[in-house]
Amino acid sequence: MYYSISPLKMTKALIIDDEVSAIGVLDSLLSVYAEEIQVGARCSTVEESTRAIIKHMPESIFLDVELSD
Repeated sequence: MYYSISPLKMTKALIIDDEVSAIGVLDSLLSVYAEEIQVGARCSTVEESTRAIIKHMPESIFLDVELSD
C-alpha cells in the first residue's frame, strides 16, 4: 500500500516594520517555526509596503502598528 504525504499549503506573507532588527527576528522565527509561511517581502516604509502589497497580494501581513513615516 502506498501513502503520500501532502505538501504544506504555503501562505504568502509580508513583514512591515520600521525597525530592521525586528524584521530580522520575525523572519528568523517564521523560518524556524512556520515553514508554511513564505515571506514575499520585508518592508520598512509605507511606500515600500504599498508597492509590495500590490505586487505580492499576500494572504497575511505582519505589520508594525506604528511606522515612523
